[in-house]
Amino acid sequence: MAAPNIIEAETITGRVVTVTLGASATDIIVNDSASGKVLRLGGLIVANPTVLAMPLTLSLVNDDPAHTAALVSDLIVPAGGSLSVPLDKFNLEEGDKITGSGADLHATASFEEIS
Repeated sequence: MAAPNIIEAETITGRVVTVTLGASATDIIVNDSASGKVLRLGGLIVANPTVLAMPLTLSLVNDDPAHTAALVSDLIVPAGGSLSVPLDKFNLEEGDKITGSGADLHATASFEEIS
C-alpha cells in the first residue's frame, strides 16, 4: 500500500458511485492496490427506500483485511429516510476500501480520483 504524492497531481477526476447494500459487507469505494491514485471522499449519503428501519454498518478496510476499522456500527436509517455520513476529505490510499452492509440500503458516494 502506498500513499501517492498528491502535491504533484496531474489529474483530478470527480466520480460518483451508487451501490445497493446487502446483508453482508458490500464494496462501496475501492482504491486498487496498484492504482497510483488517492481517492478523496467528498460525501456519502445512505438512503432507505424500504418501509422498515434498517441498521447500517460502514467499515474502512486496508490492503490487509486484518486491518478493518468500523466507521459506523448498526446505525439505524429510518424507513423512507436518509443520512449523510461525514467522510468528506477522507483519503483512501492504494489498497483501501469502504464497505457497507444494511439490507436494501442505497449508498451514494462522491469522490475525486487524484493521480
